[in-house]
Amino acid sequence: MLKEASRRNSVCRDIVGSDWDTWRPQRWLADGILRSREPLDTCMFGHGPRQCPGMFFANTVGPWVLAEIARRYCIAPWEGPPLGAHTTFTTCPVKDVRLRLSRRL
Repeated sequence: MLKEASRRNSVCRDIVGSDWDTWRPQRWLADGILRSREPLDTCMFGHGPRQCPGMFFANTVGPWVLAEIARRYCIAPWEGPPLGAHTTFTTCPVKDVRLRLSRRL
């Protein structure tokens, strides 16, 4: 469904082209280097008329919540292996991440 909706979106069509089912990785390259293709770089909130209505709220409140956590707690550095990301409906780490927080005095 997302693929079909994206095909109908003129912004997506202008960026990706009409040959979605054709293997054409060069559509993402410029002189052999991966190039940014906004607004398709991230799909966390979707794009166009079906964009998540909570996007602006999340982008406003999310940083505030993280700032409050950083203000109130000391966060121990990550000591595990490099984190990998997995994207399905949302983007999340491949494995659970456990952080150690200690209350600031």
